[in-house]
Amino acid sequence: PQAPDRPAAPLSPRAPRPYRPPPERELGTAVAVLPIKTVVQLNPEKHRAIAAQAEREAEEHQRAGDQETARRLMELADGMEGDAYAAETDIANEESRREFKAQQQQQQQQKQQQ
Repeated sequence: PQAPDRPAAPLSPRAPRPYRPPPERELGTAVAVLPIKTVVQLNPEKHRAIAAQAEREAEEHQRAGDQETARRLMELADGMEGDAYAAETDIANEESRREFKAQQQQQQQQKQQQ
């Protein structure tokens, strides 16, 4: 075999991603069109509140015999749960990244002082 022309570059240092347990239910991908003013204020709790409201309304439509609307509302609920899970993952990754950067800066300061 041919030897490589140059050695592989080392991986850039990255913060380890925190463990996230898998979601408790299947995540959906239903699209929800919301005003941008609402979207920028959403956090995982608000996503889950929308999901809970959609589930309640789906139950009402199910009892009334409107299966299609109930199905679409459950898709919305699953999509909101997916958004909540993704937002929680993003928050955890960002916190981990901040901590990792602070550790790196502290290590560099210690090296400079030596």
